[in-house]
Amino acid sequence: MVATLLMRPPVKRQYRYADMNTDLVDSSLSKPRTLRWAVMCLALSSGLAAVMVGALWTRLVVPPPGSSNAVNVVTFVSLALITWKVATGRGWARWLFVVMYALGSLAGAVTLLLKPDLFGALPTPAIASMLTQLVLQTAAVTFLLTRSARDWFKRHRVQSTSSAAA
Repeated sequence: MVATLLMRPPVKRQYRYADMNTDLVDSSLSKPRTLRWAVMCLALSSGLAAVMVGALWTRLVVPPPGSSNAVNVVTFVSLALITWKVATGRGWARWLFVVMYALGSLAGAVTLLLKPDLFGALPTPAIASMLTQLVLQTAAVTFLLTRSARDWFKRHRVQSTSSAAA
C-alpha cells in the first residue's frame, strides 16, 4: 500500500492561470511569512477603523463635541486600499504606507505633547482603538521592512516587469 503510494507519479496540479499549470509552483514568488503577517496586521487595522466608523455613525460611541467621523472614514478607505495593493505585491503601496505611518505617528506624538487634554476628551473605545491601531501598524511596518519582504517585493517587481515585456 505505502509502496504503491510512493511509486505513483506526481499529480499535475491544475491552476486557474494557464502559465501556472506546472508540477511545482515557483517558490521565489511565494509570499514570505513576514509579508503575510504584515497583510494580516493591515487588514485588522482596516477592520478596526471600519468598526470605529460604524460605532461613531450609530452613536454607540459618543464623539467629543466638534469632532468628525471623516478621519476614521479616510483611515478605513486608505488602509483597505493599501492592504489590497500590498497583498497583490505593489511596492508603491508598501512605501505609501510607511510614509503615512511615519507622518501619522509624528502628528500623533506632536499632538500628544502639545495638547494632551485632547486625548483625555476622547471616549475610552476611541483611545483603545488608537492604541491598537498603533500596535498593529507598527507591526505591519516592521514586517514590511524585513529583508525577506524587501527581497520578495524586489523579485516580484522584476518578475512582473519581465513578464509584462514578454
